[in-house]
Amino acid sequence: MSIAAFLVLTTLSPGPADAVAECDRAFADRPTRPEDGMTVTPRGDLICFDGRIDQRSATVFIAASQAQGDAPATFVMRSVGGEVHSAMSMGEEILRRRGDVIAHRYCLSSCANYLLPAGRTRIVWKDAVLGFHGGAVLLSDADILAAITASGEASDTIPEAQIESLMAQVRKDTLATIARQGDYLEKVGIRRDFFDWMARFDRMPRTALEALCEGSAGPPAFVVLSPELLARFGYRIDDNLGPANDVQTDAALIVAELPPKLACHVDVEEVSA
Repeated sequence: MSIAAFLVLTTLSPGPADAVAECDRAFADRPTRPEDGMTVTPRGDLICFDGRIDQRSATVFIAASQAQGDAPATFVMRSVGGEVHSAMSMGEEILRRRGDVIAHRYCLSSCANYLLPAGRTRIVWKDAVLGFHGGAVLLSDADILAAITASGEASDTIPEAQIESLMAQVRKDTLATIARQGDYLEKVGIRRDFFDWMARFDRMPRTALEALCEGSAGPPAFVVLSPELLARFGYRIDDNLGPANDVQTDAALIVAELPPKLACHVDVEEVSA
């Protein structure tokens, strides 16, 4: 590469602090936890995503990225998470761009599961909460029936054969999601059993989970896993500026205007992998 070309690239490519600042300005008028997902492109190699992940927001995100071309880009993400397949589609676009990903303020659920690990370089920004609460895993028939009942699709007035048909469809869809998720995890270097291991938090007795997350008013919605614990499953974080203990996690949640105790920090010494 010529010196002139190198200077152009270094001039145009924003550093992490510049990228975060540009995205903050772009979303200055947005609510703290927007219901809808929004993508903005302040420059040709920077994409900012803010909000919930669903089919609509993923489609807009992917179209905005593809309009920029094929060159590497920086992706700044602030999201409570959302739909699994939509998040993996967004992650596949980040992989295509060989993008760097910055988790900003909070990157929860599908954002933590699929978007940050798609980054060529993965950064958890200052005071950002990277919160997990599991991925796609096999469900028991009791769990499937409970989910169908909660959705209103099953009741005493619906024929048993129809309920069984709904349950069979859920099993089929779940297996397809798990298969795609496993392939996706392999692409980003994460062990396929990562979410099977993480399901232990759902299976923990309430008292054990509250003991693990000492000081919580009840079982937390999310766990913040230490970089060392994530690394056991191949989940790499290149620069972690996020909270390193429960006190810092609570402080970061407050900064993000999220409820304290929404998440607790879990380190290697606290749980075996």
